[in-house]
Amino acid sequence: MMRLLADEHIPSALVTGLRQLMAEIDIETVNDAGLNGTLDAELLEWAAEHGRVMVTMDQKTMPGFAALRIDVGKPMPGVIVLHGGHTLRHLLEELELLTTCLSEDDIQNQVMRIPLT
Repeated sequence: MMRLLADEHIPSALVTGLRQLMAEIDIETVNDAGLNGTLDAELLEWAAEHGRVMVTMDQKTMPGFAALRIDVGKPMPGVIVLHGGHTLRHLLEELELLTTCLSEDDIQNQVMRIPLT
């Protein structure tokens, strides 16, 4: 199962809901890791060092930093970009589907956007 890092813009209710929905999920928050206020590029570096896929609602800068890492050949375990215009339930269902059906290898060097539909 994917190991995730939720950035500081992910609502705590989403993290809590994901943990309740999927007891086996391995999700760490930026706050848990002591990384609040860390720049996107540094978060992606930390995620790569710790083998965690970044989960973010940052649709503007995080995908660009992820693409830059890929372009220069740095490891990039993947980024999942959530669209905040959807209900918490919908985002939870999409995250459950994505993390259940895909492996870490499937998302490596990818930026995936949720909702998938």
